[in-house]
Amino acid sequence: MNQKERIKHALDFLNILYQNVTTTKYTCLCAGTDGYYPDSFYDVSIPQQRQKMAKRAIILNDEGKNIALNVNLMDKIPSKDDGKLARGTAKDITTQIAIVSDIDTEGGRHTSTEEHVYTPNTEIAINYAPIPPSLVVNSGYGVHLYNLLSQPIEFTTNEQRDAIREKRNKLYISIIKNKANEMGYNTGVDSVGNLDRILRMPGTYNYSGGKDNPPLCQYKSSNIQYTAEEFDSKIKPFIPVKPDNPKSDKNNVTASSHYLEYGQNADFDLYRASKMLEYIDSYDEEIWAKVCAYLRNIANLGHLTENDAFNLFDEWSATSPAKYNNCDQKGNTGRDACQTKWDNSTMGGDWGNLYRLAEKSGYNANDVTREWYNLQDDKEYQATKDKVVDILQKSKDKRKSAQNELNDDFILGDSINEYYANDYDKESEEIRKYTERKTGFKTLDKNQKIPPALIVIGAESGIGKTTFCYQLVEQIVQNNPNEFVIYVSYEMSRLEMFAKSLTRRTKLAINEAKAKGESFDTPITDFQARKGGTNATVKKIKQELIQQTMNLRVYEATAEDNITVLLEKLKKSIDNIKRKNPAIQSPIVVIDYLQIMPHDKENHKLGIDGIILKLKTFQRETKTTFIVISSVNRMSYDKDKNMAAFKETGSIEFSADVALIMNKENDNKEPEKPYHVNLKCLKNRFGAKGYAINFDFYGEYDLFVENGAAQQANSNNYNDIDDWDAEAEEENRKNG
Repeated sequence: MNQKERIKHALDFLNILYQNVTTTKYTCLCAGTDGYYPDSFYDVSIPQQRQKMAKRAIILNDEGKNIALNVNLMDKIPSKDDGKLARGTAKDITTQIAIVSDIDTEGGRHTSTEEHVYTPNTEIAINYAPIPPSLVVNSGYGVHLYNLLSQPIEFTTNEQRDAIREKRNKLYISIIKNKANEMGYNTGVDSVGNLDRILRMPGTYNYSGGKDNPPLCQYKSSNIQYTAEEFDSKIKPFIPVKPDNPKSDKNNVTASSHYLEYGQNADFDLYRASKMLEYIDSYDEEIWAKVCAYLRNIANLGHLTENDAFNLFDEWSATSPAKYNNCDQKGNTGRDACQTKWDNSTMGGDWGNLYRLAEKSGYNANDVTREWYNLQDDKEYQATKDKVVDILQKSKDKRKSAQNELNDDFILGDSINEYYANDYDKESEEIRKYTERKTGFKTLDKNQKIPPALIVIGAESGIGKTTFCYQLVEQIVQNNPNEFVIYVSYEMSRLEMFAKSLTRRTKLAINEAKAKGESFDTPITDFQARKGGTNATVKKIKQELIQQTMNLRVYEATAEDNITVLLEKLKKSIDNIKRKNPAIQSPIVVIDYLQIMPHDKENHKLGIDGIILKLKTFQRETKTTFIVISSVNRMSYDKDKNMAAFKETGSIEFSADVALIMNKENDNKEPEKPYHVNLKCLKNRFGAKGYAINFDFYGEYDLFVENGAAQQANSNNYNDIDDWDAEAEEENRKNG
């Protein structure tokens, strides 16, 4: 085929594959010479997009790159990973188009050996299929069998994805593998049950065997389609049945065996439960409660005795000595605390929930099942409960982390004389250094110190809390090269955030020109900045921003950035910041904002409380300065707010070092005139509590000015402003 014919071949394939897609759905085209990397995304519901995709695939292939595509589809393009295009994972897949299999044939990289006998050719590979495939793709060194769904399946939850993968995709693959074994070709059937599977694009050359005479990947269509129900019913008779005696087939364990055999063998259930617990950490309060409930419910099912199940729970809990020996609300510790929790547990869940907790940390059910079968064949192995518990204890001893290993000389706490002799001067020096931070707001600097701490700033919607915090940290880094800020934005894009800098600086520059009697431009608003509005002043400010080095970075957080993922990224970033610039010991991190951070709690309040506690722990361990923006509840709107105003969380009252509330005093809608905002301190571990500072807020220009300090609006240098009497100015304002 020439290039034009190959493009048409690729397009015809895409048109057949995605013929039933009628709403916006995206696939990723991947290319590479030493692997597959995301190149571009296409909305396959649009014919013109499929045409562009086919053309792009052939052009990249002619550059020497292997080409593949995501078979199943996404509702949206995944967010970028460290600035690079992300292909997306199984969690991003929302629509299943086809059930597929991938069978390697002899040739290319594949050679037959005594242990590995590959399928000789395409014709034999097709015979593995229990039902006629819709599409057969010959990749040159393998065969892809597609079973098209006449009605694509849409899903949104992990449970739905798991069900499709386990109960349809993997069962289909097990049928293919079983048939290959029966015919004497015992390897080469890939496990492609994952929904984010990529497969080679027809019309492209396969360079995996080298670039000399590469085979052309081509397809054939049978025009057959299946509904999900039809597919399930047609493959059901072919699903391999597991033999009654597991010893006779211990190496042929199917992917679903850990679901099928619960309750059939009490010793096996005890063994695998102990293995699951090896992969689950016991220090987290929520996980601890869940595991208690799951084991108790498994005992209620009759799969374990209650005594065995409770002993597992107690021994697993002891792997976190600090928590195990901590008192509960009734003063119980250790086994007594576990017993109290056990007796009062009302949560649901059982095997499946316990399995999913373990799987997240690497538990593999197939490996454990094979281990069990091997143990049954070991003549020295006696399947007794004591033996199983001994195995569990030995494995737990190996996985104890350094923080939980207590030696014989361990005594809880730090000695006061040793602390003053070794650590006090160093730690107090760090605090003293950062109490000298200048925010650019003189009255705020007089009242509030900003050392490493957890600072929460709350306000009702639309009052300018994001703008205030962004201006605050920008002013901090603007005049100090040894400050570093990471602004984590869950709500606004980097365009929206960086536009605030441009708008504010443009307004200040124009005000300064006015004061000097020089010519000036019309101020540019926030919205105009976002859509690229410009004038001479804007061009000048943009150039200054390009040339100015400021350690202020904006990170666009996504739904994947729950507290655990975010803190892992922050830890790595902070370590790199300190490594590159040892003078920076306490970077500032802004979280914007608390109530929209993702979490896995059904109760939103519990989720937010958990986030606050983890932020505080991380802050203390890394000496980071956290500024967390919070909503306030609607019942507190237009009122003098107190701690109860913070939305859906009580943890702020106990965990925050500083708690500030912003109140809007008027609602001026004239852009050239500000409305007045009051910043009130509710809690302060680094100074006086109860102070209040008034600001003028020019909303359209993203500019906060301490009320009465109008001269600040005429200068970019916030550190060279003459002192002024804030209280007198406020009194003058109130008296007109």
